[in-house]
Amino acid sequence: MTKVIIVGCDGQDGSYLRDQLATEGVETILVGRSTLRVPGAAPRSFDITDAADAEALVAIHRPDEIYYLAAYHHSSEQNVGDEGELFRASWALNTAAPVTLLSAVGRHSPGTRVVFAASSRIFGTPAQAPQTEETPIDPRCAYGITKAATVFHCRDVRRRGLFASVAILYNHESPRRPRHFLSRKVAAGAAACAKGTATTLRLGSLSATADWGFAGDYTAAMRRIARHDRPGDFIVASGRSRTVQDLVEVAFAQVGLDWRRFVTEDASLLKGPAPRQAAVVGDPSRLMAATGWQPAVGFEEMIALMVNEEMRNG
Repeated sequence: MTKVIIVGCDGQDGSYLRDQLATEGVETILVGRSTLRVPGAAPRSFDITDAADAEALVAIHRPDEIYYLAAYHHSSEQNVGDEGELFRASWALNTAAPVTLLSAVGRHSPGTRVVFAASSRIFGTPAQAPQTEETPIDPRCAYGITKAATVFHCRDVRRRGLFASVAILYNHESPRRPRHFLSRKVAAGAAACAKGTATTLRLGSLSATADWGFAGDYTAAMRRIARHDRPGDFIVASGRSRTVQDLVEVAFAQVGLDWRRFVTEDASLLKGPAPRQAAVVGDPSRLMAATGWQPAVGFEEMIALMVNEEMRNG
């Protein structure tokens, strides 16, 4: 039986990957924020940022695949707080932990296939659009810097024979996205306005752009990356750039409202990394050609799923 470890099982991506793997009947070991869940055993305390825990995880279980999805990050409307502490926390989870895990793989389970979830933030404010796997890495925030460091490490260990692939994920959303993220805020806002429990939705920037896709499609892409015959870097994206206004229009149309009656723009809300004004859009051609991956859920359908969930349960 195939044995898989998901690091970051409690987040949006981890939950979709967990559900998808369950349909395959694989043995799945789940690493959460502070717990380890192994089939047939009681959950126990665990810290992926503790080198001894990470080492033992690989040495004991010797999995066929590891998906490293855990990340420390925040949205553009969250306070950064102390920048030094932000960088230290980001480095611990986004860089030090996966590097330690890869080192353990090299020592104890060199046949394990590892997929590291990176981000379009590694490109910073790119000069070219769409971005490809050859676009220069030039991050501009702690999240992007720490993710980029691990991308370089994955490339290095690949040269030494490990299967360490990188999934460069562009924005991916779903009804499982935490509430402080923009997509969920918009979906919840549209539903609240439709229910009459809110009359205004304040957003930082309507002109900011992103390449949005459905989270379940992106975890399916990571499974294909893990099972490809060769490791590498792969952009996972829709291939189309949209504005926040596009997102808002679709969400409010889903509940039959004119968004212009409810949405206001307030730049003071932007407290995190500045929205990128360059065309941030990924080219997934390499992934599609190598693995046959195609997204199943389009932008409008994804937003409809989110809004409908908020109407039912928000």
